[in-house]
Amino acid sequence: MFSFLRKRPSGFKVLDNDKYFGILIQNPKNKYNVGTILRTAHNFGASFVFTTGEEYVRQPGDVNHVEKHIPFMHFDSIDDALKAIPRKCKLVVVKQSKKSVDLITAQHPKRAIYVFGNELTGVEQSLVNRANLAISINTIGCMNVAVTAGIIMYDRFLKLKGK
Repeated sequence: MFSFLRKRPSGFKVLDNDKYFGILIQNPKNKYNVGTILRTAHNFGASFVFTTGEEYVRQPGDVNHVEKHIPFMHFDSIDDALKAIPRKCKLVVVKQSKKSVDLITAQHPKRAIYVFGNELTGVEQSLVNRANLAISINTIGCMNVAVTAGIIMYDRFLKLKGK
């Protein structure tokens, strides 16, 4: 269904079938953040990107034309999106909560979908409750969702490369 191994510049390879990740952006507040997350997801080798809420229209921040390179799907509801994730893919929410593990000590699953909410409401509590893992970046304030997504993807790349 998905192409998990694509050639990249400078010998960079997308993680193979044993290790892959996707992104789910739940009800994004700002369409420009979606474009930035798409670009970052492509650069770090995401295997797919899902959105819910208002349907995304390509933005100038998506200079890589991500839809040409990885599956990008929009769903009307979070339940529909969750039905589409690959089997054995762990649900990882990114949100500050009592259940969250600090990113510094977090261990990324080999196969994961990372769920990001918008800056106003975050990820729905029902998803936090269902998640296999909740990760937080402990800061003194609220962070932009595109910046947060980039930090999470880079952390995943650093911790899983070569494993």
